[in-house]
Amino acid sequence: MWLFVLVAVGMFSVFLGSVSAEQTVIRVLSWSTGAAFEQEKELYLSFNTAQDKIKVELESVTGNIQEKATIMMVAGEAPDVVMTHQNRHWQWANANMVLDLTELIERDMDLNWFPPGSFDPYLNDAGRITGLPLFIATRVTVYNRGLFDGAGLAYPNDNTTLLGGIVDAARKITRDTSGDGTPDYWGMVPAYLINIIWRFWGGTYLTPQRDAFALNNDIGYASLGFLRDLYATWKVAPNLSSITSSARTNWARGNVGMTWCNQLEALTWSNNMPEVWDIAMMPIGPSGQRAVDIASWGFAIPSNAPNAEAAWEFLRWLMTREMQEKLLQYGRAGIRSDVLSYFYQRLDPLKSGYNITPGSYNNRDVIYRSFIDAPYDYTAGLPLPNDVRTSLQDTSIPLSQVLNDLETRVNAALQERGMRK
Repeated sequence: MWLFVLVAVGMFSVFLGSVSAEQTVIRVLSWSTGAAFEQEKELYLSFNTAQDKIKVELESVTGNIQEKATIMMVAGEAPDVVMTHQNRHWQWANANMVLDLTELIERDMDLNWFPPGSFDPYLNDAGRITGLPLFIATRVTVYNRGLFDGAGLAYPNDNTTLLGGIVDAARKITRDTSGDGTPDYWGMVPAYLINIIWRFWGGTYLTPQRDAFALNNDIGYASLGFLRDLYATWKVAPNLSSITSSARTNWARGNVGMTWCNQLEALTWSNNMPEVWDIAMMPIGPSGQRAVDIASWGFAIPSNAPNAEAAWEFLRWLMTREMQEKLLQYGRAGIRSDVLSYFYQRLDPLKSGYNITPGSYNNRDVIYRSFIDAPYDYTAGLPLPNDVRTSLQDTSIPLSQVLNDLETRVNAALQERGMRK
């Protein structure tokens, strides 16, 4: 709440600095470290040789960049540009701590560059765009072709359903070959499927007003019950927790039939895996619709940035076709629809440093097509908690209790954030 109190007493002012004849220095804050930060330096600092009016200085912020950048803004030492994430941006947007970029984006960019839903995490309460998305990822089905072939199954395709095709395939792939009572081959690791599972039933995590939990109902019961069945009834998944680590580890071993991740993770998780694999669109749920989600991060300009106009020139440069291709090549970002489609269709994984088994990664058109069906389900940075996923594995806990506890927890978090009416 301290954030909103500070805003209320008027500690922020908008300052649009102009680019003078002398070189303007802008500070850009990144949360990246190590090799990722070195890649960003190579990419972002090339702006300094592309023109001679503005100089970018890139700074790595360890720990909570949102908190540290906020303190800098309050102290009157705001950076000019700061990385922002879909799950946390609302704090700045609704407190007027970052600039409204709507008119600049409409003036300098083609809105068709941005896949549907790209701006949703960066809108303030008035519906204005307060952040520039630079990276967007959707979800795709990744499947092990060898395990599908061994089970005599057709590969997932555009018409595959969740309750029929996916579950049936997972049950046939799951096998205990050693006889120790634990499957040696799993039908799936749900991974990112977990945090959008209600979407397959047509539900949303929060109300349209984003002020209350919206799943303590039949949709919530059916969708979370489905997750429980994957683990406890059908026994086709090793667990429902530790999403990324479990999925990546098991998938890389080649003993998982299917998992769900974004388009870059499909490559990184499969790097050096000897099995042949491919990708498909997300399945169709009981609602008759395909459930897809997006993940996004981008850049924002603080309301009291010393050199906001120069900062915008830097962001505008990052959206050029040349830079979008470079960002994608380095795996550091990329959002323009026209560039995404071209890049993934012609991508040579070997030249990009990936060791991909020949015959894999053929259905690359899926990546671009997945953006078309990717409406954003805004969860205010409150995804399904790991302990809730663990509770779903315990069949002694009634689903009604899980949903009641989750509703109380989410609404309390929304209240604390000032989002409850």
